[in-house]
Amino acid sequence: LFNALSNAKVEAEDQLFSTLDPVTRRVRLPSGQEVLLTDTVGFISDLPNDLISSFRATLEEITESNILVHIVDASDPDLEGKVHSVEETLLKTHLIDHPRIIVFNKIDLITSQEKGALEIKYGQPMVSSLKSDGILELRKFMENFINSTSMNKKVVNI
Repeated sequence: LFNALSNAKVEAEDQLFSTLDPVTRRVRLPSGQEVLLTDTVGFISDLPNDLISSFRATLEEITESNILVHIVDASDPDLEGKVHSVEETLLKTHLIDHPRIIVFNKIDLITSQEKGALEIKYGQPMVSSLKSDGILELRKFMENFINSTSMNKKVVNI
């Protein structure tokens, strides 16, 4: 999703920890407004000890950002558990009130009924980064979200 939004060519694999260092790119939103988008290590439960420092870097990036974009695999059978795990982490780290958008990725792998249920429950953007479905809508959603809050700097963590 980071590559789809930023037109970057950052290594991306469907596995945990394929990248550990935060990467930042400038992203132009539909109105021409620019934001900095940072790809960080994702939140997981029971983080291995040797990766805690990378996770700390993620938390530092979040505290410096205006918005957290929480990406959820829409096809994950434990989707609710993963959302809850991130919410728990945000609560424990006192970041629960940090502005955030949940983006459901991989919608090409779910049924229309499952997509409808997510729309009703969350009302958040849905994309298929692989097929580029919903990317423009996500850019518009992000821009509206940014403009609806008073922010001096435009830094987004994904």
